[in-house]
Amino acid sequence: MTTPIELGAAKKTFDWLKNGATYVFRLAKRIATLEERVTALEDALKNAPADACPYCGERALRLSHQSSTAMGTHPKRWTEETWTCGKCNKEYLERIPI
Repeated sequence: MTTPIELGAAKKTFDWLKNGATYVFRLAKRIATLEERVTALEDALKNAPADACPYCGERALRLSHQSSTAMGTHPKRWTEETWTCGKCNKEYLERIPI
């Protein structure tokens, strides 16, 4: 014959196992979702990590021209780089201090 105490202990053990299995299932589902997101990011940045375009926000900004001469006077010298977006075809001029 089974006593009420034994039934309560069995129910608690069953609930504990059920909660553990649910946690493992949720964790596995979350890991699978994160793996899909990482794979999508890797595919997007496959050839070379591009900078984001300041105009459209797409990661398609590529260096089109780099000035080989330094401009400005001695304490404030810089070079210029021209970046072109592959999506919106706008140019972005960036000055880099030397």
